[in-house]
Amino acid sequence: MVRREDVDKESKVLEGEVDLITAAEMLGLTKRRFQALLPLLFPEAYKTTNDASTWAIPRQRLDRLVTITQDAKCEPALAVGSTCLGSVLKYWAWTDHAMAEFMKAVITGELLPIGTLKGMKGISGLIFKELDLCNWHQGTQRQTSDVMSLPTVAASMQVKEEVIYSLARSGLLPVIAMATGTKRASQGVSRAALQTFGQRYIFARDLARSFGRSPRALIEELAVLGMNPISGPRIDGCRQVLYETGTALDDAIRALHLARWDRN
Repeated sequence: MVRREDVDKESKVLEGEVDLITAAEMLGLTKRRFQALLPLLFPEAYKTTNDASTWAIPRQRLDRLVTITQDAKCEPALAVGSTCLGSVLKYWAWTDHAMAEFMKAVITGELLPIGTLKGMKGISGLIFKELDLCNWHQGTQRQTSDVMSLPTVAASMQVKEEVIYSLARSGLLPVIAMATGTKRASQGVSRAALQTFGQRYIFARDLARSFGRSPRALIEELAVLGMNPISGPRIDGCRQVLYETGTALDDAIRALHLARWDRN
């Protein structure tokens, strides 16, 4: 038996709260990424006794981020000098603390998105001017280290460690020696090199996601247009297919859009 007053109390709490998985889905983030941000972005969240929903997270700021994303103008592509939050999450190597502070700045209006990228899910698609992000980060964050270990880089890119080691061996991702760490972490990637990599290359999976298609389908279509990857299983053994950004890729993507391939 359960006392009615306890049921009523729990129901009132749930009206303004969501569980961890729902919150992550609302923002378009992975459960792992959101769980890392949870104590920093939502310090008032608390654990419950409900086995099906172990976390109770207030909706107010979640709803604000969702509203900001929905109100942003949808853009088909990134303009020069701009980037989306998804790229920041993967390539800019900000700490979890920096990401949480960044989201707070978006909620309060300190940082304003200039649009949202078509095909991207949730807040990952929010577009910002790169200069605005760099200035904000430099003015508010403390850089604890300029070099990241290869496993850390893999986690930030959401790829297997084998992919990062393959890119390092091929020279596509420049590595430098680290003074400390285990044998596997004796090499690292500077934040500058990681940012340059994100600006120069793009994984087929990320391109395919923007079209709502599978990576295999996109790779085949790009091959028909004469656009071939520079890294991949059939090229250098890398488990992820990689393209070099630039005019050729832009033209191929534009051709696919004009052919309405993303709407088939």
